[in-house]
Amino acid sequence: MLLGTMGFGCCNPFQKSWGTLMDLTAATHLKKVGKVNDNFNTSILFMMKMLTASSLLCAVMALTTAAALSGAVVPVHDVGHSCPGGWNLIIDRCFLYVPREMSWARAEKNCQSLGANLASVHRAEEYHGIKKMISDRTHGHPETWLGGSDSEEEGVWFWSDGSPFSFSYWCRGEPNNRLKQHCLQMNHGDDKCWDDEKCHHGLPSVCAKYPA
Repeated sequence: MLLGTMGFGCCNPFQKSWGTLMDLTAATHLKKVGKVNDNFNTSILFMMKMLTASSLLCAVMALTTAAALSGAVVPVHDVGHSCPGGWNLIIDRCFLYVPREMSWARAEKNCQSLGANLASVHRAEEYHGIKKMISDRTHGHPETWLGGSDSEEEGVWFWSDGSPFSFSYWCRGEPNNRLKQHCLQMNHGDDKCWDDEKCHHGLPSVCAKYPA
């Protein structure tokens, strides 16, 4: 139903190719009476392959567009690119868990030395992937720095990589800025959610960057 209402232009060549196939099929009968040359079977096979490829491409484009229109998350897997050794591909970025405990500023500087930033998070699926990466690495759920901070202005949170702070996973009652807490830690409390913490505290961290 959805495919029929979207008006995908990619299917027009398929419709034209179908008409061509019908012409070729009719010509097959002529071959039987000696009016088509011996290369005709090759032409038929080639056209069949073209039709198959066209229909598959049209179906993929239709499904992708349908997912986008419905608001569904369409994971983007790297094509021709890969993450460095030790990094994990989650959705469309590479993530690295750094077990060494550092202040938020030093953790950010460390990520920058690796061509990355402290991780920003933009959807629930991404956050769950990061939690799983840490759990697989540590067999636990240690509180860990992410790239969020409101050190410039209280209550105005931003990501160190400059991306929009449009998704959050704060614990209940957080952030509360207790005793000047301006940096974002994950895996806090029983719900493994977000909490604001003093930036000078030493914690593990997560770096993130796009595949090279």
